[in-house]
Amino acid sequence: IEDPINSCTFDVPWRLRLEDTTPPMPICNDPIIALGATGSYTLTADDLLNGGTDNCGSINFVSSSITILDCANVGATTPVIVTVDDGNSNTAECTAQVSVIDNIPPQPTCLNTTITLDPNGSYVLQDSDLVTINDNCNSSAVESVNPTTIFCRDIGSPVSVTVNVNDGNGNTASCTATITVEVGSTCPDGLRTWTGAVDSDWNTPCNWNPTCVPTINDDVAIPARINDPIISSNTAAVAKSVGVGPNATLSI
Repeated sequence: IEDPINSCTFDVPWRLRLEDTTPPMPICNDPIIALGATGSYTLTADDLLNGGTDNCGSINFVSSSITILDCANVGATTPVIVTVDDGNSNTAECTAQVSVIDNIPPQPTCLNTTITLDPNGSYVLQDSDLVTINDNCNSSAVESVNPTTIFCRDIGSPVSVTVNVNDGNGNTASCTATITVEVGSTCPDGLRTWTGAVDSDWNTPCNWNPTCVPTINDDVAIPARINDPIISSNTAAVAKSVGVGPNATLSI
């Protein structure tokens, strides 16, 4: 500094302070995230941030508005706000549009089950008879079953039932259940109608409707059937009454 009046010159020390006040410009990803076996996923900086630019510093990930995605996010786009800084106290945000998918198939375990036919000689299979299911999103259900109903004709050998399951997210799986068939032990007293569905043996429950051999308290009706009933010499057969219809026979 010069003093022109007194012809003096002074040296005065001073400091120059530089500041960066320009915020960074982050670029967000729009990732597709696949859920894991636990049905969740923890987002990382690499998932959400695709770099960006800054006049002086670098782009540093600070935080995200959502950190964990789960099965509730499947099938929708979830906006996630990403905050960054440049190391010079300047911050900025961008928004990642995150898509979540579930590509893990369900895991069905088919059962070996014994069922009892109802008095009409049939049984409609229930899901609980056939399978248990493990799934990362616990959203799986039985989609189809073949066959769906068990009948008297199935007695004597195990029935293989194909079970198809679907988790609702496009993933499917199948397994085979084994069903053993038994006849019910009791029926209400009343009318027993001969069907001959299996053979001609009077003492075969599935030859009757309902599927019980007649007792002394039951009336018996025998209409014409392909298999007419036969009571052999070593067969014990009882009934309250017996009616044989036109063109039907009862051999004793």
